[in-house]
Amino acid sequence: MFRRRASALSFVTLAFPLLAAEEVLVATKPAAAWKSYPTRTLADFPAIAAAPADAGLNRFGGRTDRRARATGFFRAERLDGRWWLVDPEGGLGLNRSVVSVTM
Repeated sequence: MFRRRASALSFVTLAFPLLAAEEVLVATKPAAAWKSYPTRTLADFPAIAAAPADAGLNRFGGRTDRRARATGFFRAERLDGRWWLVDPEGGLGLNRSVVSVTM
C-alpha cells in the first residue's frame, strides 16, 4: 500500500508593489549577448498600485481582498489579462524569487 505523506510547500509572496527599472538586460539564449528590453512598472498596473499595501494575507500568503476559485492546489491563472499565482484557498499572490546570480 502507498502511504500519503504530508508535505509543505511555501512561497515567499509579494503583496506590495516594488519599483522596477524602465529597461532590463536580458539574454535570449545562453550564448547570446545581453540586450536591453523595456519592462513594465507600477504605472502600467493601476489596479495593483491602488491596492492597499497592508492587504490581508491568508495562511499561504495569498491576498484575501481579491480571490479566485479555490481548488485545493497551487496554480497559475489568467484574470483580467494578467497572470496570477493562485493558492489552494483562491488567494492571489505574486511570487518574488531570485532569478539569476552572477559571481
